[in-house]
Amino acid sequence: MSWFGWPPDRRKRCCSGRDSDLAEECDAFLVGVLAERLADHSAVPVWVWTNLLAHGSDEALRAERDRPIDAASRDYPWREARSYLSVELLGLAGRYGPLGEIQHEALVPLELELASRAEVAHWSPRRWVARVEEALSAYASNAEAS
Repeated sequence: MSWFGWPPDRRKRCCSGRDSDLAEECDAFLVGVLAERLADHSAVPVWVWTNLLAHGSDEALRAERDRPIDAASRDYPWREARSYLSVELLGLAGRYGPLGEIQHEALVPLELELASRAEVAHWSPRRWVARVEEALSAYASNAEAS
């Protein structure tokens, strides 16, 4: 694994402009559905599970919270973890909102941090949840202090 958790051949196609799906992947990233886009083709890098939390709308997070998860899916533990964190994020937004501010202040920086750290590729869903909860807790502490 390398850059953003993608294998070198994937990075080469993406950065060379030969990947015809690049614009669609960029759009998926910006609206928070990159994990779903990548899951159809390959394993999803750990940092990508943060994408919905960092960029998804209130409606998308509620849909994630309410979506049944196929226990037979290879991504089941990650989807279950992300669903749990969607509930946590929605609760935090209800107390300290708005959602976009929490995403901008806590989750987008976290997404970038995770994407830049090679060791994250080996994290378990439990370790990822703990790190996201840490970022949300820090945001809540700062909000209460303000």
